[in-house]
Amino acid sequence: MRRLTLSLPDEVVEEADRLARRSGQTRSGFVGQVLQGHLAQGRKRLLEKQLAEGYREMASESLKLSRVFDAAQEEALRAQDAGADDELEW
Repeated sequence: MRRLTLSLPDEVVEEADRLARRSGQTRSGFVGQVLQGHLAQGRKRLLEKQLAEGYREMASESLKLSRVFDAAQEEALRAQDAGADDELEW
């Protein structure tokens, strides 16, 4: 564990002290817990942002693939129809 020296506004320290007393913690323990929670929320927000970007990219790729497959299917149907027309001419 490392020791830090911080400068904080008086009202922040007073509120932290009140909340620490209510929860039965030391100031240091309380501030450490709050900081850990804040860091965890930051990691979660970053992960959510990365997931959203990934989903957007995948949606774009899926749309491109869908268009390619649709075009291939239409071409196959046209070829099949053309083959059916050839059979009718017999």
